[in-house]
Amino acid sequence: MSLYFARHGQTVFNLENRFQGLSDSPLTDLGKAQARRLGEFAKQAGVTNLIVSPRGRAIETAKIVIEALGQDIPVVIDQIWREMCYGDWEGRAESEIVNEPAREEWLRYQLSFTYPGNYQGHPGDSYAARYAELVPTFEFLTKHFPARPTLIVAHYTPLRFVRKYFDRLSDDEAMAYEPAHDRLLDLTMIDGRIQLTEEALP
Repeated sequence: MSLYFARHGQTVFNLENRFQGLSDSPLTDLGKAQARRLGEFAKQAGVTNLIVSPRGRAIETAKIVIEALGQDIPVVIDQIWREMCYGDWEGRAESEIVNEPAREEWLRYQLSFTYPGNYQGHPGDSYAARYAELVPTFEFLTKHFPARPTLIVAHYTPLRFVRKYFDRLSDDEAMAYEPAHDRLLDLTMIDGRIQLTEEALP
């Protein structure tokens, strides 16, 4: 049995290289095409359950997946799969933060760096804090593996930490991993052992 993890389709902010955590932007035409490819994969894989981040871009991706499936399936919106909050940097392009006092610290300590300020009342996160939040969910999945093929539509940061946890990556290896919009992670339980692989969408 498999549990699939996919990133939402490409968005306008992705294309413009903007910080996009709790902020949102619509899928591009390419992003919609990626979502349709994910839907075709889900159909071929026999996915019968869908777990989705509450962010609009993930929900938009999930709707396209369901259209491709051609049938309604159970959908759970789960906050744990949200993207991290980039605080005051939300919606800004990397080129717009070159003069920020915290930029050098960000470049030097990416895992532990806490993004300054807040976005709509939510304080900036650090990657380390988001990983700590996700670990109990990873532990639960290890002990209670889904009985039916399940797809989780999430974001860059949660997928990065799926790799870190299940592939036992070092901090540096995890931060070097860049989840793509047109690839997914396949977590499989075989004879009581969990194996994680990465594959391209068809």
